[in-house]
Amino acid sequence: MEPGHGLVIYSDGLVERRGESIDDNMDRLADAIGRVSDASVSWIRTVMSENTHDDVSIVTLRRP
Repeated sequence: MEPGHGLVIYSDGLVERRGESIDDNMDRLADAIGRVSDASVSWIRTVMSENTHDDVSIVTLRRP
């Protein structure tokens, strides 16, 4: 990773919803993360928390 770049690793529970397209939710997550310079785990969880009925794991890394 280049300096200043970040990485987000997450389980399917973050983007998978019954009756919704997983691709749409992955796009929603990418759009949300793309709008901020420092996406913390708690911020991502808050943004994507609607209708979550599954376990969720999120790891964020940022290279200084």
